[in-house]
Amino acid sequence: MSRGLKVPFGKKGDKFFSPDDDLAAGLGCECTCPGCGAALLLRHGQRRRHFAHHNSPISENCVSQAIHAAAIQVLVEAKHVMIPAHWLHVKKYADNGKLVERYLELTPKRRVRFDECRAEVTISCPDLGTVRPDVVGYRGDRQLFVEMWYTHQVDDEKKAKLAAIGVPAIEIWLQDLDLEEGFAAIEKRVLDEPLRHWLFYPGEQEALARLNAEVDREVAQINALEEKRFQLKRIKSKARQAEHARIQRENLEAELLQVAEKNRKFFPFRQRPNEEKEQVLRVVLGIQGSWPRHLQVECGDNAAVDAPHRIWQAAVFHHFIFQKPRNETTFYLPQISTWVQNWFGETDIMTCSVLQAVKSFLFYLNGCGFIVYAGPGTGGEFTVQHNQLRPPRKAGPADWEPNPST
Repeated sequence: MSRGLKVPFGKKGDKFFSPDDDLAAGLGCECTCPGCGAALLLRHGQRRRHFAHHNSPISENCVSQAIHAAAIQVLVEAKHVMIPAHWLHVKKYADNGKLVERYLELTPKRRVRFDECRAEVTISCPDLGTVRPDVVGYRGDRQLFVEMWYTHQVDDEKKAKLAAIGVPAIEIWLQDLDLEEGFAAIEKRVLDEPLRHWLFYPGEQEALARLNAEVDREVAQINALEEKRFQLKRIKSKARQAEHARIQRENLEAELLQVAEKNRKFFPFRQRPNEEKEQVLRVVLGIQGSWPRHLQVECGDNAAVDAPHRIWQAAVFHHFIFQKPRNETTFYLPQISTWVQNWFGETDIMTCSVLQAVKSFLFYLNGCGFIVYAGPGTGGEFTVQHNQLRPPRKAGPADWEPNPST
């Protein structure tokens, strides 16, 4: 005999009894095993009474068949059962990520009472053979199939047959019962407890199709609205791009006009011979003999200016410093750089900078005492301090070296 196994219910005639029912002890209980048909003994244990096989081994099948058969008897005799609520839920996402979902209650949780209940009725299933539900409950012309699940769930083949017949069907879970409660545990599980689910519900697929169609329509509406928004956004984007292109064209045209104006104003001067420019500068500055050292400052960036450095440096000196009011005349490094670019032009040498060439020149003049640098954070501001051709003092290398912070 397998140790630990006990038959929870005995069969006597067409009825099932628990060990606590009013039965005689021993073989006098006149009960048999619902699983294998062997005679049962009713024994009085230390804690409670229980059934045991008489001169035959007990198997797991004996236990499961006893519970299964007892559950069927409970329902057949009670003629009522609690059916679970049955909901459909459909959810889908629109293109913009919005969730659309619908719920539909096919039936609420409720108690169904029958006119009659029959056990293991064989029913013909068109094209699929026959099927035998554990219990068929009848009420008028309506039926409900009830399956009891202890060791094996209803398989897909049986589900297909139940669906083909078209009768609603539920399955009740019988595992994890507290069998020490005897028949009361079976009655609570079969008649009242929520451990059950639907195997088939008539019209479920049609209702699900309608629910899917509703969700699809709303998703399509959201997608269509989103597409309209996208189209409007695209139209606005194209309009912005067109406006940006128009502004760019206008700016380019303005730049071309500025270049043309500069060429018209400055090009004739640039084309004049350097000898002629030097002669003019000698006259206006009063240069006689050798060219002043402070008007021919050497710098690697001088190559950025399309003119000899002695010419453009003398021109800067004349235009911004020579005979200008002292301590009142102010100018800025970028201002001088632009002036030099306009009047003398710029070369294509990428390693040189007109701004750096002008910067070196101005700091040399600062060191000589012609101009005074206002300091960092002023935008390269200089003020005229000495407005004559001759420097106020002798300039040394330390006097004119540019300040790296400017």
